[in-house]
Amino acid sequence: MDLGTLLVATIVAIIAPVVLKLLDNRQRINEKLQDYARQDLVAERVAVAAEQAAVAARLLVRDNARVAELAASTSAIMLERLEALQNQIDRIHTLVNSNLTEAQQRELDATRTMLTMMKEVLSLKDASGIPPTVGAIALIDSVAARIAVMTRELAYKLQQTESADQALHAAQSGQ
Repeated sequence: MDLGTLLVATIVAIIAPVVLKLLDNRQRINEKLQDYARQDLVAERVAVAAEQAAVAARLLVRDNARVAELAASTSAIMLERLEALQNQIDRIHTLVNSNLTEAQQRELDATRTMLTMMKEVLSLKDASGIPPTVGAIALIDSVAARIAVMTRELAYKLQQTESADQALHAAQSGQ
């Protein structure tokens, strides 16, 4: 077996699992995004139902005092239930965001690992007297740029999550 064949086999053996892991992570992210879409649809339906309940309560109040008392009582119960439901939705959203953040962190870690492996392969090629290809250098630059973008996005997401958590805690402590 010549050195070139051995080098190609080594590269494939090193990069293939990383690429498969990246593809798996992307699939998981797509699944999470689909979950978010389903949750957004449920939240939208809840909001429509809440609006319909509020309209019905206003119509009942207009009819007479007895119905108004009943509507006020019902509205208070609905408000409590909606607040409880909103708290549940907030918890679900936090959990889903947490899972997505973890998936994005795994993708970032895998991409960093892939970049390290790519640089190692170039180092091995260089040590063997084989110059790197323009495509390999461009791919390394592209992966490094993608890592920078992913790092910024993840940092922003973590910052937004922290701000949302602080607002939620402030709202809960103010109740």
